[in-house]
Amino acid sequence: MLRPIVWWFLGVSVVFATAHALAVSLSLYWYLPWFDSVMHAWGGGLIVTGVFALGTFSQVGRHPKPIEVAVVLATITVTWEVFEWYVGLWDPATYVVETIKDIAVAAVSGIITYRILR
Repeated sequence: MLRPIVWWFLGVSVVFATAHALAVSLSLYWYLPWFDSVMHAWGGGLIVTGVFALGTFSQVGRHPKPIEVAVVLATITVTWEVFEWYVGLWDPATYVVETIKDIAVAAVSGIITYRILR
């Protein structure tokens, strides 16, 4: 039986993926610059929720340690930023500042989510 946090993670993930697909199709990331920060914050919280959800399965059966959450969050966040660069979703004039902001927003959101779920 899946625990409530797993169902929460799956449901929020579907809503997140739908919001991202709509944002891309409607060019919301370009028309509403703040929307990118909202999605990075949402993504950071979602990543941490996923780590906690994985911890509920019988093979793991424990809450994740802060370092484990930090490593997973950093790995996924940096990988996403590399993906954005690779597919050309960046502006040379603002790339460094934008990337640092995106990673910081995801990290802060992840920390807040960790504190709530712990």
